[in-house]
Amino acid sequence: MLANLHEQDVSPGVAMTHAGDSEGGFYGLIEGQIAFVTTIGNAGVGVSQFGFPGSWWGQGPLLGNDRIGFATAETACRIGVAPLRLLRAHLINIPGHWEDIAQCMADLFLTAEGAHADAIIPDHRQRLAATLLRLGGRRHRRFPVQVPESFVCTQEALAGALGVARNTAGRLCRSLEAEGLIQARYGRLSLVDISRLEVLANAD
Repeated sequence: MLANLHEQDVSPGVAMTHAGDSEGGFYGLIEGQIAFVTTIGNAGVGVSQFGFPGSWWGQGPLLGNDRIGFATAETACRIGVAPLRLLRAHLINIPGHWEDIAQCMADLFLTAEGAHADAIIPDHRQRLAATLLRLGGRRHRRFPVQVPESFVCTQEALAGALGVARNTAGRLCRSLEAEGLIQARYGRLSLVDISRLEVLANAD
């Protein structure tokens, strides 16, 4: 399938897939960062997950379903698209490769379930640490992605992911920054001390 992958360059702010679509293909991120926004429930909460190189998405139409969210370029991106027509033909010829599709779906399922578990952590600081690790590609993943030293994440996006007001998200971030756990600069976040963030996120 990689031989039939159509590579595309995408400018920041451009949506690559849209909720309700049933065409297109199976997408993989080669370079850059993308933001996923689900339309399940209240779409106004904003970003649910970031994607980094190595991320795949878009299995809904392959299964006969419409897409359930948007994938938008946060930075300049390079993506690969496996056209649905070719992918369906390939799976008819080699049905055993459905297992590989299932593995991709299992990875997405783990991330989604992990996001739900993180969202109901009652302690705000612990929830923030867990959310930052997940948004930074370092939590609830079966397969690794290429995580950059810093990633695009505004206070508005983080507040939506945390389920708190923007001012609260900013105050919590400043507290972790003062402890040397993270660094926030100009709409970007760096996870400075992964080990201590994991200890905080997983505290009983």
